[in-house]
Amino acid sequence: MIGPDLLGSIGNNVLAQLACVTAALLYALAGVWARRFKRQGVSPLSVTTGQLTASAIVMLPVALIFDRPWVQAIPPLNALAAIAVLAVICSAYAYILYFRLIDSAGATNALLVTLLVPPVAIVMGALILGEVIEPRDFAGLGFIALGLAAIDGRLLNLFRRPEPRRAAS
Repeated sequence: MIGPDLLGSIGNNVLAQLACVTAALLYALAGVWARRFKRQGVSPLSVTTGQLTASAIVMLPVALIFDRPWVQAIPPLNALAAIAVLAVICSAYAYILYFRLIDSAGATNALLVTLLVPPVAIVMGALILGEVIEPRDFAGLGFIALGLAAIDGRLLNLFRRPEPRRAAS
């Protein structure tokens, strides 16, 4: 979706680029690692609660050190409401759905959803921001569609010869 022009900018923001690649790798590993909770009998709600609680405990000292909230003005009520909605719906509920999906469909199928992020971003950019969809975007969308079809396996089944049926003995 980005194309070869990205290669010209490698090195300008190496740490940011490495952070993006590392995040993608860790996201994939986390999905595969999370499937073990099903075998252990841990519910998706418990996994979500544990993950969000642990991340809050880890991030609290970082936020206190860098943001120093005691020297800031108290945010307005609508900002606190927005934070609450983001915390409950965009984080907690989204993680519950994510871990339920891993529990019911498996880690591999749950992680296939991430392949839909670039097409959605391109379409939303065109519809909301008025961005122009270029031919390379359509090519990238085609590659994603082929990748999804290959992973799904139904496309390959069209090219396989049917196995002859054996007579019952």
